[in-house]
Amino acid sequence: VREWATDVDTTKRIVKTAGGRTFTYDKLVLSPGIDLKYAGIEGYSKEASAIMPHAWQAGSQTLLLRSQLEKMKDGGTVLLAPPNNPYRCPPGPYERACMIAHFLKTRKPKSKLVIVDPKKAFSKQAVFIEAFERHYKGIIELNLTNDIDDFSVVRVDTKTRTVVTKAGKTIVADVANIVPNQRAGEIAHKAGCAEGDWCPVNLDNFSSKRVANVYVLGDATSVPTEMPKSAFTANSQAKVVAGDILFEVLKKEKFPARYRNTCWSMVAPDASIKVGGNFVPKDGKWETSGNFVSKIGEDAAMQKANFEESLGWYSGITADIFAKVDPLVAKKKA
Repeated sequence: VREWATDVDTTKRIVKTAGGRTFTYDKLVLSPGIDLKYAGIEGYSKEASAIMPHAWQAGSQTLLLRSQLEKMKDGGTVLLAPPNNPYRCPPGPYERACMIAHFLKTRKPKSKLVIVDPKKAFSKQAVFIEAFERHYKGIIELNLTNDIDDFSVVRVDTKTRTVVTKAGKTIVADVANIVPNQRAGEIAHKAGCAEGDWCPVNLDNFSSKRVANVYVLGDATSVPTEMPKSAFTANSQAKVVAGDILFEVLKKEKFPARYRNTCWSMVAPDASIKVGGNFVPKDGKWETSGNFVSKIGEDAAMQKANFEESLGWYSGITADIFAKVDPLVAKKKA
């Protein structure tokens, strides 16, 4: 059923859709992703994002950001404002920075990219900064918050295309990519699964801590910070949830919950860096193992291998999610 879920009644166990249909459930799995907290920035709103796109929910916003970059004059200023923790895809803003910087370097070399970050540190920071220096020196200006200056965006003006930070820095941007702070998708709040911005879950099966017979997975969850809001972890969580439902409903064998993350970030053509690790729940916390992160000084061959590995993962996870079957495999089975 491909319809937009608009409401949940967890007492009657009913889900309503935009098409006017109603579905009952024994078990409900919510994976609504994120919503954006526009109100946290003066002058920013859903309407303002049509001028200063966030592009953190794909589709028209992504295309708008691309179009603005293509139309910008050479010598223009692009501003990127990442959100504060936690948010969808921790390394995402800095991978985007590399992509935008590469576009500027090859298409609009007189332009620059200014990053104003409310955080003091970010995911894969050392290798990203190395990539900024190696590939985009003189193009990217990184402003990280420190003990003196806070580079959180506090105000925007879409008419003048001005962005003001808490540190008092004012930037007039030809293109402003404003990514606001985030919270769980609205349907999770309607279902009563949220506590504040995010949804607390039991780590051994990602069942809601607030509502019976409901699971929440992916970006909407509130989990210890070691596990990032990434596609890899969401897929890992989904398999644990599916196993738990099989155990509960069909009395299938139950296996211990194990989760994993790997995240690749492109820094240049055919070059990626990565981070990852394993997670096992223990006493309401994560017991981590096998943690790894790309190191400073990796050569082009290593980063190309990382990139090719990411392509293999993407092919595999899309086949896994959408149940694509290789025609040759299907023919052999037949």
